[in-house]
Amino acid sequence: MRCFCLLIQKRLTWQVLFNAPSIIMLIMIAYLGITIVVSVFQIRSQNGIREKIIKKRNEYEGQVCQAIANIEMIRSMNAEEYERDRLEPAIVGISNTEKIHHTYMGTFDGMKQICKIVFQVALIIISIVMISAGKMPTGEVITVGIIRIEHTGKLVI
Repeated sequence: MRCFCLLIQKRLTWQVLFNAPSIIMLIMIAYLGITIVVSVFQIRSQNGIREKIIKKRNEYEGQVCQAIANIEMIRSMNAEEYERDRLEPAIVGISNTEKIHHTYMGTFDGMKQICKIVFQVALIIISIVMISAGKMPTGEVITVGIIRIEHTGKLVI
């Protein structure tokens, strides 16, 4: 039953694709293109930062293991503050790298959300203009909504 529903859904997608007004299709293609470009840049930037975070964490964990192995000596020499000061730059380095990573990812996610909003507003405005000009039947707004659902999973009309 699920395969049958997916088959009908895909067939409906192609029917919507070929029956929608061309300006709507151009907007959707532009939306998909821009979203793909932003996602590719997001993935590329994430890989380098993730590797830096892993490298810094491994260095930090090595220092912590060394401190744990020498815990008795550290306590007997009252070197707790020294060890804390020795480990603090590694912790701050990891924290700064993660902050940069989250800033980048938040920026890319924000760009994708802005892209969704701008293109959704453009679809609605163009649909209203086309309906007002008599170039598109009122029922085709549903077609525009179906296109939106197929590509983003949400209907906002």
